[in-house]
Amino acid sequence: MLAPSGKAHGLYSCPIRMLKCSRDIIAKPLTTLFNVSVQNGRFPSKLKHAKIVPVFKDGDETDPCNYRSISLLSIFNRIFEKIMSNRLKVLFEQA
Repeated sequence: MLAPSGKAHGLYSCPIRMLKCSRDIIAKPLTTLFNVSVQNGRFPSKLKHAKIVPVFKDGDETDPCNYRSISLLSIFNRIFEKIMSNRLKVLFEQA
């Protein structure tokens, strides 16, 4: 699998452990979804959403400037990005 089980899961997602247990069941539908997305040149709109979490940096905890935002993406988004990254690497290596 592409992500360790301890990673946080974002919006519209489920725990990675659950995905690992059900990979034989969901592999084919996810493959179809990702392939159709690539063929149509459209990124699924649901995967464009993220859960934004403020993370304290340093200083006064009451000052909003002392926080940075972290975008928690769906594990499905991360899988799609990894697939696209691998496809692009192959294309660039062939060129």
